[in-house]
Amino acid sequence: MDFLANTYQGMPLEFRAPSPSKFEVHPGELTEVTYTARNFTDQAGWVQAVHSIVPGLASQHVEVLQCFCFEQQKFEAGELRELTFASFIAPEMSPRHGAVSVSYTFFQLENPPEDQK
Repeated sequence: MDFLANTYQGMPLEFRAPSPSKFEVHPGELTEVTYTARNFTDQAGWVQAVHSIVPGLASQHVEVLQCFCFEQQKFEAGELRELTFASFIAPEMSPRHGAVSVSYTFFQLENPPEDQK
């Protein structure tokens, strides 16, 4: 399984995939990895991560159990944070699906969530 980290154009967030970014995973086992993100500005900001699992057919067999993409997050100025991703690969996943990639992209939010205003 490959783990990738991206930020949307010009976003002031340093976002890093786990190191190493490639792991051998086995169907029927839990996989847990840690990404890191750092707000390198002197201002707080709200962000949202969106994930993608490819190939598409393989995504049917990946159950995301814990993910920093589940909620919008506030990063304080200069804050460094570890972000956990945990998944379970269904035992019936076929090796013919090949390598699976989990990619995350962080987007900056223009406004805080309604419950944070």
